[in-house]
Amino acid sequence: MSFDDSPRSGRGLSEHLKRLDAGDHSPPSALDIDGIVRGGRRRRRRRTVAQVAAGIVMLAGISGVALLNPGQRDVPVLPPATSAPSPVPALPPVNASDRALVYQQSGETVTLTRNGTAVATVALADATYTASSAHVVLTITAQQPLVVDTGRFIVYDDNGGENGVATAQTTRFEPGVRELTLDFSTRARPAAIGWVPQDGEGGAGVWERP
Repeated sequence: MSFDDSPRSGRGLSEHLKRLDAGDHSPPSALDIDGIVRGGRRRRRRRTVAQVAAGIVMLAGISGVALLNPGQRDVPVLPPATSAPSPVPALPPVNASDRALVYQQSGETVTLTRNGTAVATVALADATYTASSAHVVLTITAQQPLVVDTGRFIVYDDNGGENGVATAQTTRFEPGVRELTLDFSTRARPAAIGWVPQDGEGGAGVWERP
């Protein structure tokens, strides 16, 4: 038995059922069962293809969203930056002739303070003498820049004379430990080394010859 696969097959099947109800059992001439079955299979295939197509469209949409942002990455959250500590401001230089300075000698070392704060120390490191000369090495330890006029150092001789340094100059000593070397020519035997940094004041330090 064959059935019509055409759009008319639905109407033919309805008419056949009406004839059966009316007692007419003659086979329909235009009803094609195989065609109806094949049509049902094609409709199922069309639904399956439609579902697959819908899935492909959905996947394509998701892929399109991903492609719109190809460079997107998880941005790491960094801890807040801490500011670097502010540098300690440099202390201004102090001139050894500053009248605000106080000098105090203990043994071979003279300590300079201002307003109760230590500024530097000047210590006799070495001294060598001849009958008419002196070679002196001083160690200066500064907490802040110290300006020294070397012409303020003198050598006293046995006759009470005062002998100046061979070459006088103003020298700035940066914080830390430095050496100051002085050479003197004397008119008599050297007896002591003195330092008088301030005009009209007594000596800041005296180092006697052994």
